[in-house]
Amino acid sequence: MAFLCGQALSLRHCVRPLCRAYGLERLQDVTRRTYVHLPGAQKANRVTAKRLQRSWSWARCTNVRASSTSPTSPSIDPHHHENHHPNPRQENDDDGDDDDVITQAVRLIHAAPSLAVLYISGGASQAIGTLLSVEGSSSTVLEVAVPYSCQSMADLLGRDPEQSVSLGTARQMARQAYVRAVNLTPPGQLVVGIAATCALVSTRPKKGEHRCVVVAYTSEEVLEYQLVLSKGSRNRYNEDHMTSQVVLQALADASQVTLPTNLIHRKLIPPGSGENAREGDTLEVTRVPHTDALDALLNGEEHLVEFS
Repeated sequence: MAFLCGQALSLRHCVRPLCRAYGLERLQDVTRRTYVHLPGAQKANRVTAKRLQRSWSWARCTNVRASSTSPTSPSIDPHHHENHHPNPRQENDDDGDDDDVITQAVRLIHAAPSLAVLYISGGASQAIGTLLSVEGSSSTVLEVAVPYSCQSMADLLGRDPEQSVSLGTARQMARQAYVRAVNLTPPGQLVVGIAATCALVSTRPKKGEHRCVVVAYTSEEVLEYQLVLSKGSRNRYNEDHMTSQVVLQALADASQVTLPTNLIHRKLIPPGSGENAREGDTLEVTRVPHTDALDALLNGEEHLVEFS
């Protein structure tokens, strides 16, 4: 049993120098209980650190011992922790490359002349942070709103939607976003209204599909993206990540930006892939050009036409 003392800001700053001092190579799970490996040793060793403070203070690391010294000690798995919670990003093994692709795509979007208003509900929330975290976001984002509750959605649309996650609701949201963008910019400015409404993994299992509808509304056309996710193949974080890629791709397409890599297609799960991916993901993309305003009114496609 060895008792060691040191001055530290946190457990991380205390344990790492301690491991280096004792020639310990590998550090797993820097938490209240941490597992390490001795060079050349086959048995795992355990380091338990206690009474550490976040400010400048004295910290004491106790209970440093090799499990091989005690014949009755249970075998310790260095990759297991009794309070371990799965990393929500654990399914993304290529996070570094993925982040680079997304950052490059957002920079191209920011370089385009279009300005956008985004209304996001039920998911795709990472698209907001991604757009705002890359330099030049003011060149793209006019306004972002998250009408999450039923009352908030009703206030945005002017009435209660028949179904929150539907193509009709997403179209109305995108149109409202477009009108808002027009009102926030001078005449002649290229603007885009983006809307996303999603039904993803929740605390209660959903009987229906996990899906997302994204609509991009411009002065010339409406772009519609309907994504049905392979149920049970992703956790909440990764479903939100996937739907966020749809929002970014829709914004790029509406802004007439050609991306080196399609953000949606590279993440789709093909049918029959994985343990739970029985049907895989399905994606339907539709481009609908605007018809003449009077024709749309006479055909019943529009209920109100505004001339200015």
